[in-house]
Amino acid sequence: MEVIGNGRGGAPNAADHGTGSEPSAFPGGKIATDEETIVTSTGALTLKRVPKHLVVIGGGVIGLELVSESAGGGASIARAQSSV
Repeated sequence: MEVIGNGRGGAPNAADHGTGSEPSAFPGGKIATDEETIVTSTGALTLKRVPKHLVVIGGGVIGLELVSESAGGGASIARAQSSV
């Protein structure tokens, strides 16, 4: 890792990598996840193959990582994010 933009460059003294997030349920529990067809980010990590079509709901770091990795594997991607 290299810090840029401060005119000095070089390696940082410390870095923070956030871990331990939990997937959110759909509001009102109207859509259930089965971790096979409708998966959370955790379930997506255990898929045996890249799906042909993938809809990612959310625009956070994990969702965008899923988009990037799946597109690289040949999936057709749609991403949705609430503006509420």
